[in-house]
Amino acid sequence: MAWKNFDWLEAEKNIFASEVEEVILPLYRGAMERIAEWKKHSQAEYEAAVGQAKDDWALIDAQGNAAWQDTRYDEQEQAIGSLALHHLCTALKVALTDATRFFRQSHPRAAQGYSGKHWLARLRNEYRERFGIDFERAPVPIERIEELALARNAGLHWESDALREYEEKVSKPRFLKFEVVVVSQDKLDAAIADARAFLGWAVDQLKLLARPQRP
Repeated sequence: MAWKNFDWLEAEKNIFASEVEEVILPLYRGAMERIAEWKKHSQAEYEAAVGQAKDDWALIDAQGNAAWQDTRYDEQEQAIGSLALHHLCTALKVALTDATRFFRQSHPRAAQGYSGKHWLARLRNEYRERFGIDFERAPVPIERIEELALARNAGLHWESDALREYEEKVSKPRFLKFEVVVVSQDKLDAAIADARAFLGWAVDQLKLLARPQRP
């Protein structure tokens, strides 16, 4: 196939989809399945310890150990979920950024760059100022994409102000449970669907501008 007929922008969608299906989801599912196995093993150990307890002290010790294990598993699941959100945000950022490379001649980038506190704000300004594409018009509310970044920050930087920022900026946080970032399979699937739809819309808007050129 001649390069002139290659759909470079559509390739960005496919690369993103491949990263999700071949990297992000397998890593998340594999790690969560392993933790589920550990939980099952710990539960069996707890039940055995309770059954063998000869006095109240032995029972209290078994219960304390089980509670400690549960806390560890919760922390591990938080880390895995936060890393999945981090990877998803990174993949979306790269795809949105790389898609702009094909318009260097027809729509050159501003020499001074684009303002914004974080990557999504900078990309939103770039798409609006450079291409006339308003993220606010996307079929997926931009607030849902912003929440992915906020939840990612709250999960990875839980000792900072990121958790408070997440709670303040999102009225009904999807990924918070008792002030802990929790990313279940169904919520991750929904987040991936949002990111995929948002990227697909942005790429389709770019296609309306001009025929992209090979970078």
